[in-house]
Amino acid sequence: MENCKPLSIIEGERGDYPFIIIDMQHYEFGFFAGDQRTTVSTFFVVAHRKKINNPRIAQRVADFHVSVDKQHVYLVSPGKKVSPGEWENNLKKTMNVAEDLFEASTDTASEKPSPVTYTPIGRSAVTHAFSAIVCLLFSALFLIEGLGGLFGFIELDPSRSASIKLSLEFLLASPFALFGAIYFYIRFKKRSANRDGF
Repeated sequence: MENCKPLSIIEGERGDYPFIIIDMQHYEFGFFAGDQRTTVSTFFVVAHRKKINNPRIAQRVADFHVSVDKQHVYLVSPGKKVSPGEWENNLKKTMNVAEDLFEASTDTASEKPSPVTYTPIGRSAVTHAFSAIVCLLFSALFLIEGLGGLFGFIELDPSRSASIKLSLEFLLASPFALFGAIYFYIRFKKRSANRDGF
């Protein structure tokens, strides 16, 4: 998440669990992000009753993400600002994870710790692959249009001079689109090599 700015921070305690609720403003993410539009995600952070030596992802559910570390459980619905009326329900979910981890901590001492990361929705390998293909198609289209207009195979404009000008613009745009395809392909390769996130 980029350009994070906390809008509100609420601290409290439920039973044995201290918690913090944070409304976090940040840039939107995903394929259509990039114009610096902002959105708000509400984070629920609950402390464990004791340090857990083997943190692990506890739950993966469609409408929210949960991750853990040695001291805290983190729950968020990416891009969703949770209203105060729903706070108790989300706190209960987060505390249930903390309770499950607390009970399971004695059974997992010999297991290898699982890396825990949070990856925003939309930045998956599939998204990068799709972006690379789209950019590559645009690059090829611009190249064909540019060469076709330059050599007279395609009439881009009734005026020959205007047609040549458009051809040169298409030819200039083609390498930029190709660069975008290469960029997203590199991101795709990196994301494919790291599948530890959600």
